[in-house]
Amino acid sequence: MMLTEIEGHLKPFKEAPSFMSVIYPGNDPPNGKHALDAVELVRYNPHLDSEGEIMAVDFWLYWMPIYFDNGRGHVIKFNSITAPQEHIRRFINKEGYQLHLEQILDRKELLKSWQKWQDFRAGDAEYFDSLKERYIKAAKNIADEAE
Repeated sequence: MMLTEIEGHLKPFKEAPSFMSVIYPGNDPPNGKHALDAVELVRYNPHLDSEGEIMAVDFWLYWMPIYFDNGRGHVIKFNSITAPQEHIRRFINKEGYQLHLEQILDRKELLKSWQKWQDFRAGDAEYFDSLKERYIKAAKNIADEAE
C-alpha cells in the first residue's frame, strides 16, 4: 500500500463532516459515534522485500473527536484499510482494532453537533489550531517511538 493510497482514503474525512468510532475485536458494528474534528497520518512505515518492493505497511493515524480541548486524540498503528461503502473506511490493526470513519451525510444530530463545534472552534481558531498542532506533534513522537 502506497502512501498516496492511504492519504486518498483519508481525504474525504478531512473535507466533509464525518464521525468516528472504534471497533474492538469481535465487537462489530461500531460502538458509539463521535463527530470528528480531524484525522491525520502521522507515520508511514513500508516494509520492503529484497528487491525493494513494498510487501507490507504499518501506518499510524491520529484522530481527534470534536471538542478535543476537553480530551485527547488518539494515535494507533494500523496495517490495512477496507472500504465497505463509498463513504466509509475502516483502518485495521493486527490485533483486530478498527477505526471506523464515516461521512455524516444525512445524520442530522451528528451534523448539528459537528456544525456547532465548527462555530465554537471558529470563535478561538488560533487557540484550537495551536492546540491541534501540538497534539499532532506529540502523536508523531509517539508513533516514531513505537515499533
